[in-house]
Amino acid sequence: MSASTHSAQEYPHAVDLCAGCGGFSHGLQLVGYNVRAAFEVDPLAWYTYKVHIADHDDMALLSHDVTDVDPE
Repeated sequence: MSASTHSAQEYPHAVDLCAGCGGFSHGLQLVGYNVRAAFEVDPLAWYTYKVHIADHDDMALLSHDVTDVDPE
């Protein structure tokens, strides 16, 4: 059964903490993970991720340091 026949809620969720241009997130998606958020501080890598990954999925792409996020 292909990944497109399942809803996003059936897959495990992931967060990419140092997303770069999105290679790790893309790999996670290929094996069935639902990447819900990604963090990247470099503006060029962030833009590349946005164009190739985040614009096509329902996810949060954040441009600030993950250590600034309140865990609550």
